Amino acid sequence: MIAYLLRGFTTIFGKNVFALKLADSIVTWLSVWAFYTFAKRFLSRQKAGRGLILLLSTFMITILSLVSTPDVPLILCWTVTLLFLQKAVFDSRKIYWILAGMMTGLCFDSKYTAVFLIIGLTGFLLISDQYRKYLFSRWFLAYLFCGAVLILPVVVWNVPNGFWSFKA
Repeated sequence: MIAYLLRGFTTIFGKNVFALKLADSIVTWLSVWAFYTFAKRFLSRQKAGRGLILLLSTFMITILSLVSTPDVPLILCWTVTLLFLQKAVFDSRKIYWILAGMMTGLCFDSKYTAVFLIIGLTGFLLISDQYRKYLFSRWFLAYLFCGAVLILPVVVWNVPNGFWSFKA
């Protein structure tokens, strides 16, 4: 994901440091916006604001806005995935299952730890009496399918390379 992101920005803004730093900064600020939007779904505006201040005070966000690492797109995709899953599960908005699946796939393209989103969601649905119905729905399958389609670049690269990125 970081390679695609940087390629897009350098294609538009030229191959220079400005383009690289702009990519990191924009994606990090989108992550901050997604975090605040997600926090407001569960917290009051004041508490979400406090959470935002706490997030912004961490070195992680500062570093990510300056350095291109796989974590830059991962945090954005992860946060947006949680936002979409919240709308899919708690608000019963079906289209968000597909959008969450797409974002989960992009998370996995950033870092393989995104598999924990799927594990966490499955675990939550298993233990929840109210939401277990989604585990056996076509929407959950659509979520998994969309995620699987978007991880194809990882699979396509790894097959001829002996799954090297999973060994490293």
